[in-house]
This record gives sequence, structure tokens and C-alpha cells, in this order.
Amino acid sequence: MSRAVYNAGIQGKDGKIDLMEINQEQDKAGMPIVDPNTGQPVVLNDMSAGAYDVIAEAGNSYATKREEASDNMLAFMQAMPDVAPLVGDLVAKVQDWPMADKFAERLRAALPPAVLEAEKAKEAEETGQPPQVDPAQAQQQAMQEQVQQAQLEAGMKELENKTLEDEAKVRKANADADKARADAETARINTQLAQQKLDGQTIEIAKGIDEHESTMARDQERHDVDIARQTDEHFTGLEHGQEKHDATIQRMKAPKEQPSAQ
Repeated sequence: MSRAVYNAGIQGKDGKIDLMEINQEQDKAGMPIVDPNTGQPVVLNDMSAGAYDVIAEAGNSYATKREEASDNMLAFMQAMPDVAPLVGDLVAKVQDWPMADKFAERLRAALPPAVLEAEKAKEAEETGQPPQVDPAQAQQQAMQEQVQQAQLEAGMKELENKTLEDEAKVRKANADADKARADAETARINTQLAQQKLDGQTIEIAKGIDEHESTMARDQERHDVDIARQTDEHFTGLEHGQEKHDATIQRMKAPKEQPSAQ
């Protein structure tokens, strides 16, 4: 005997009520539902299996959790108005008035791309399905990736050019340093050669001065010898002349002999 199939309203944590068939033994085509693992007929959402409890909570009187959630969300948005654009779709979703879902859909579409991507990634993770991509958003993302890629390539090219420029500057600096060292070495050698030449000239000059002084000394010595000889000769002549003079004086002073008488 088949069981009666009912549609039961299941209220989620967000207060939203979804319809679900219970005590279901057949699929839409009227065929028995079979467990793929055991091959045995099964009953989906069998309400006769399991135990159920009723939980009562003390607090403000609300007809549904949906109304309580709505009041709490509105109070939260009043306390933090800056977050309203980020959670407006969630608040609209729990409202108990017509077209609340439409409000939620439109507010959700206005969320920042980063929030939408995070929501889609979370939904895909929970359902095990790949996230659905909006073609317009995918195109926009592809264009952004192309722009980023172009910017990255331009940056890499600029960095490469900067690196080549820096390498060229380093090579030029090294070449300039090598030339400066070579010029300094050439100047040192030229200075050394000039000093050697100057030293040679100084030696030659000193040698010439020594020779000149030696010649002058020899000439002076000969001159002194000649002067001494001439002085000796002069004094000798003077002495001889004096002697002759003295002899003459003596002869003149000597008495003259009287001529003898004939």
C-alpha cells in the first residue's frame, strides 16, 4: 500500500519557506524510487522515520523567524549605515511583502564585483558546481586582464630598458675609470721621465760647474804662482838695486885719493 504524498513547508534559518514533497515513493514518471547503492526501493523524505522535537524560545513575539530577522537586520543597518550597500539584498530577501525577492535580486546585482565573486565562489563550493559567469562580467574581466597584462608587459619592457641603460652606464663608468687610470699611469711615467731628464741635466750642470771650478782653481793657482814669482823677482830686483845703490853711496862717501905728486 503506497503512502500519501504531501507537500510540506520547510522553513530555513533565514525564515524563507520552501515546499518539499514528503513520503515520496515514486518519481515524476510514476516509477518506484530505488536506492542506487542497494537497488532497493526507498521513500524520500520519509516522515515516519526519525524523531522530532519542538523548541520554544522566549523573546519578542513574532509570527515568524523571518519577521524577527527583518527587524534585527533593519536595526543593524540603522546602527551601521555604511554597510547598507553591502547587505541590502539580504535585508530585502527576508522582508514579508510582495516582490521582496525582486528587490533582493536588483540589490544583489548592484553589489561590488569582489563581493559578488566571493558569494559565487562560496555557492560553488557549497553546491559543488562551477560558478556561473556573467558574459558581460566575464568580458569586462577579460578586458581588465588584458589591460593588466599590457601594463605588466610595459612595466617589464621599461624595467628591461632601464636595466640595459644601467648596464650601459656601468660599462661607460668602467671605461672612464680605466681611461683615467691609464692617463694617470701615463702622466706618472712622463713625470718620471721628465724627472730623470731633469736629474741628468742637473748632473751635467753640476759636472760642468765642478769642471769650471776646477779650471778656475787651477788658473787661480797658476796666477798665484806667477804673482808670487813676479813678486819674488821684483823684491829680488829691488834688493839687488838696493845693494847697488848702497854700494854706490858707499863709494861716493869714501874719501877720494889725492893724486900723487910727480
